[in-house]
Amino acid sequence: MMEKGLHIHSRIPLRIKAFFDKIRSPMTARDIKTQIGGFLKVQLLGKSMTFERAQEIAEHLNRILPDDLSEDQVAKVIPSLDDNYRELTGQVYKLIAIISS
Repeated sequence: MMEKGLHIHSRIPLRIKAFFDKIRSPMTARDIKTQIGGFLKVQLLGKSMTFERAQEIAEHLNRILPDDLSEDQVAKVIPSLDDNYRELTGQVYKLIAIISS
């Protein structure tokens, strides 16, 4: 039995709720850099990528994704993120799926 004032969505685990909230909100350049930064961290911890390569990718992201890009500009940049960095292909597919929904 639900308590007064509780909504059904309050029982959804926070990480799932955060995911769906993110889909409904515009994706910003900062969001993309945060997601790919997390991916780079995992690759570094798993020793699947060198620090130099991760740093090169991070610098590239900062160059092509300034924080003041509009949602439309961000959507146009996303498909080109893996042009020189094949490691990002899976991340690019995920980002395209999010902005397409």
